[in-house]
Order: sequence, then structure tokens, then C-alpha cells
Amino acid sequence: MAQKTKTHPVLLILISTLILILYYRTFIWLISEWLTNPYYSHGFLIPFISTFIAWLRRKETAEEGGTFKGAGLILGFGLLLLISGFLYGVDVIAALSFIPVTIGLLLHLYPNKMHAVLFPILFLIFAIPLPIEGLGYSLQIISAKTTASIVSLLGLHVSRQGAQLSLKSSSFFIGEPCSGMQMLIALLALAALLAYFMNCSTIKRLAIFVSGMPIAMLSNTLRISSIILVASFSGTGSALDLFHPASSILLFLFASAILLAIAKLLRCEVMPR
Repeated sequence: MAQKTKTHPVLLILISTLILILYYRTFIWLISEWLTNPYYSHGFLIPFISTFIAWLRRKETAEEGGTFKGAGLILGFGLLLLISGFLYGVDVIAALSFIPVTIGLLLHLYPNKMHAVLFPILFLIFAIPLPIEGLGYSLQIISAKTTASIVSLLGLHVSRQGAQLSLKSSSFFIGEPCSGMQMLIALLALAALLAYFMNCSTIKRLAIFVSGMPIAMLSNTLRISSIILVASFSGTGSALDLFHPASSILLFLFASAILLAIAKLLRCEVMPR
């Protein structure tokens, strides 16, 4: 029989208050990044999604309770990261420390519920802005090269210099928001959610998650190509003012549909949790 672990409400309030004090500056930094970082504008959604998943599984418990001997080590590692982040002024390290700190605390307080909340906690990684500016620039160049090839195959004359594409009457610069990094991060988060809720083998779930990478890059390339095509037929104004804002949503829906199709091909079905 599972051993039920009871924690005094006053202790929970004290721990929650301490967490808020320790991570106050980090939470402010995260909110600022979500508001200004073009790669992480989806960051506001991640905590709510994690909380909702944890709420869905709130009544689940493991068959065996008791204590977990490694809880202290995980908590200690998280606190070490937090201290290092503060001492060296690296906000991303402080933010990453929240994950092992939370896991360590929950393993100590509710070891028989850890299996139910582990994924929601790990899912928070998609809300933490990682230092990926170099990768973003690489994706800008890759997107520009691939788009130039596609547009040329469709019969349009386009020249490329770095991340800039030039037509006869207009030119386009593939900036950070159009590099595909935001699409990649958001789609990987969606792929992780989809894989989590699928009733199939671990290998198939991993395949669903990994497939998010090429799908995101393909979708972003198609998005940029379609903008250039619209510009060539309807003018730059129509492409940038009308089609450009809608293309992000359309191509993300397209990428999501491909993910679902892959899950269907792998014969994975949604499993209520």
C-alpha cells in the first residue's frame, strides 16, 4: 500500500515564501525576457501549461511511497546553481536552478507523487531563455540559403548576400524573428507535450519529439518563401503588412498538423492522463 506523505500547511507556506524570495530577481528577469526576447515570447504560456498538467495528475500516487535518498543531492545541486548564478551575475543559470530545486523539494516532501509532476517541472525548460544567439544567426543563414533555392526553382530571380535576399524590385532581410528559432523552440515544446500524452513506446515518443526540429525548419523556410512569392505578385506592402503577420500562425498550424500526422503514422493514440 502506498505510504501517504502529509506536509503541514504552514511548512508549505514557508517554503513557497522562501522560493519567492530566492527567485524574485530571476522571475523579474524571466518576465523581461518573455516581453523582449523574440525567441521566447511564448514563455508566459509554459508555467500555466505545466501547472495544468500537474493539476490533471494531482490525485495520482506511486505504488510505493517513503523517502528518496537522492532528494538532498538534487536540492543541493540546484542551490549551488542558484548561488553560482547570483555570484557571477548569470541569470540563465539562476533560472535553470529552479528545476532541480523544485524536483529536490518535491522528492523530499511528496516522493510518491514525483512521477506525476516530473514532466511538468522539466517542461519549464522551454520557458527559460538559453544563450542561443549564435545558433539563431546560423539559422538565419540556413533559412536564407534554403529560401533562395526554393524561390529560384519556382522561376524567380533572387540573389543572396548573407541573410539578405534581393528581387528585382525589393529586398528582404531574414532577421532574428524570421530565423526560425522561435518556431523551433515553440514546436519542440508542442512536440514534447504531444509525445507526453501519447500512448506508445518510448522510442516512438522520442521520434515525435525529435521530428519537431526538421518540421520547424521546413515550416519557417516555407513561410519566408511564401512571403517573397506574395511580394513578387502583390507587392512588398501586401507581403509585409498583410501576409507576414498571418503567416506565422498559418505555418505553425501547418507544422502542428505534420506532427499529428507523424504521430498517426507511428500508430500513437492520445492517452488520457
